[in-house]
Amino acid sequence: MKSQRHFPAACGYVVVPTKLIDTAPSAAAILVYQAIQRMCLEAKGECKSPIKLIARDARVGVKPTKLSLYWLEDQGWIQINKTEGCAYSYLAFTRQVNQ
Repeated sequence: MKSQRHFPAACGYVVVPTKLIDTAPSAAAILVYQAIQRMCLEAKGECKSPIKLIARDARVGVKPTKLSLYWLEDQGWIQINKTEGCAYSYLAFTRQVNQ
């Protein structure tokens, strides 16, 4: 049988770019990125999630989560789109998009 290679995330891992680790203003930003990337991988693309759920999955408070989301979007690590109502959808990138 031919062996198949899988992206590490498919094996239960989320890849965090070293540039993000080196430039993140806090550990919360890295944890929030990991939580969003995991959700996006599980959704096979763009994910929709309330901030409270992202905070819970990242194991940080709501305020650090919001600050991290703003920073991650500003730096080009994630894309945030407003959907109908008050919901937001997120897309995580493995490289900075605007840099």
